Amino acid sequence: MHGGEKQNLINEYRWSTRSDINTMYTLNINQRFLMPDTELTLRIAKEIKEKLDRLANILQKPTEGIAEEAISQYLDLELWRHEQIMQGLAESENKEYADENAVKKVFKKNAG
Repeated sequence: MHGGEKQNLINEYRWSTRSDINTMYTLNINQRFLMPDTELTLRIAKEIKEKLDRLANILQKPTEGIAEEAISQYLDLELWRHEQIMQGLAESENKEYADENAVKKVFKKNAG
């Protein structure tokens, strides 16, 4: 991959310090990552930006890719968690409860 192609894959991030606490961070996701071009601008604590930069340096990866992966993993986990809670509430409203034997089986399995 040539330098010009890499620039096409990932647009450079732009950030500017607004205060000691916040950093403006612009995440550009390019169409070659199988997504439409999308730009997300958000404020993050300076400490988070520093951690992002440190990890990018250690992994020798662009900060945009690391930020995108972190956001994606967080969203996957939170969506799953909230969907499970909503499913449990719906089952409860429909009086779909596990019987005592099923509960004991789960506790026994998880106890080792």
